Amino acid sequence: MIIKVAIIGKYSFVGYNLYKGLKKNKKLQIKSYSFDKFRKLNIYDKFHYIINTSLTKKFKFKKYNQREDIDYQIAKKILKENCKQIILSTRKVYPNKPNLRENAIVRPQDNYAKNKLISEKKCINLNKTKTIILRISNIIGGKIKKNRKINKNFYENFLDYCKSKKNIKFLNSYKDFISFNQFIRAMNKIIREDIFGVYNLSLGNKIYVNELIGWLNTYNKNKKLFNLKNEKSYENFYLNNSKLENQIKIKFLKKDLKKDCVSLSKKIFKN
Repeated sequence: MIIKVAIIGKYSFVGYNLYKGLKKNKKLQIKSYSFDKFRKLNIYDKFHYIINTSLTKKFKFKKYNQREDIDYQIAKKILKENCKQIILSTRKVYPNKPNLRENAIVRPQDNYAKNKLISEKKCINLNKTKTIILRISNIIGGKIKKNRKINKNFYENFLDYCKSKKNIKFLNSYKDFISFNQFIRAMNKIIREDIFGVYNLSLGNKIYVNELIGWLNTYNKNKKLFNLKNEKSYENFYLNNSKLENQIKIKFLKKDLKKDCVSLSKKIFKN
């Protein structure tokens, strides 16, 4: 059976790269829309899955307002339809701690995480068995769209630092990263499985920033741009991803992240 998937946010970083990645799966029929265009089409019942990657500035920076909550608007639209919703949430709903499970005490770290947590609860209360929430760690890779106005991730900042050619000092904290190839692989599996609920989507391992930068710098001739600060970091965290791995029968491996980072390095520095 061909599974029909709508991706909302065709111009966003995740939406654009997710569309490109999922299009390669011949068992999926992928359509990509801006949110404004999609809500005017009123074709929610034509899809098996709806994935929103769109975000407004007010949802990111202002106090929660239901009118700015695109995920909740979608949840209301599919209330009587036979389709599921995949919500891309953030790991920042958690505090900075190791081995964070989905049932860990939440402590939103910024306004966006606060709003996402409110949205998660509202969507689950409305459509529990139709809602898949993915709390995602840092994604490495993907084509960067120009003039991004709302979000910048670790990978984009790395590219900006390389272009600036200014010396950058960083704390060697450990974090949780996942490559875009691993992200696409996971999304392909999630779409094929009949699951619902909250899941951590991450590598599930400590990755030190110095280690990751080393992989991304493999083909960089000017490796001295990046230098360690001799300070202790208090921003260490990683997510426990065993719930998702068990559900979709997949393993997220550190060696695959390293391989993807080295491959990205070759493209970035064109050697």
